[in-house]
Amino acid sequence: GAIQRSMITQLVVSFDTQVVLAANGLRVRNRDTDQFVSLLVSSAIVSGNTVAKIQFSGSASVIDRGQSIHPGAMVELPDSLADGNYELIIEGSSITSTSSGFFVDAGKTGSMAGSNDIYGDQAVDHFYRLFGDDDGDRDIDALNNLLFRQSLNTSFGNPRYRDFFDWDGDGDINSNDEIRFRQNLNKILGP
Repeated sequence: GAIQRSMITQLVVSFDTQVVLAANGLRVRNRDTDQFVSLLVSSAIVSGNTVAKIQFSGSASVIDRGQSIHPGAMVELPDSLADGNYELIIEGSSITSTSSGFFVDAGKTGSMAGSNDIYGDQAVDHFYRLFGDDDGDRDIDALNNLLFRQSLNTSFGNPRYRDFFDWDGDGDINSNDEIRFRQNLNKILGP
């Protein structure tokens, strides 16, 4: 995916087989607050395998971006994770392979009872959100500021418009977005 960490509005998990997901099969936890994020999970079969799409909804770790007017229509904007470090927990004992009937060995332990995989528990995973971090380096510095300034006062359709700088998702990057960006300027998010 894209390197930017300014907005995270969804995660996609691709399995190597068809699976049945129980309600708690996929979970996202804010590592900074130790709170789980409310999720909306949908799945589809793509090329014979299950692909799960995770979106976020009303919790302390989620920013409700509301609705926005985009060319000709009012659209519901996807919510974003709030600033912080996160982990995705794949609960193998809550995911069943349709071909074998066994739980998924997400942690690759060889267990048919199901094992978990946790993505984001290591700094190398880079699973975090920091509004304004367009280059994915955990800080909001002069380079981020330069790109933001180039996007300031642009709107949807302008080639300089960057949706990940549009804090409120209203289709333009204006003073409201600049206030939020400035709150993070010179901020460093530790792992």
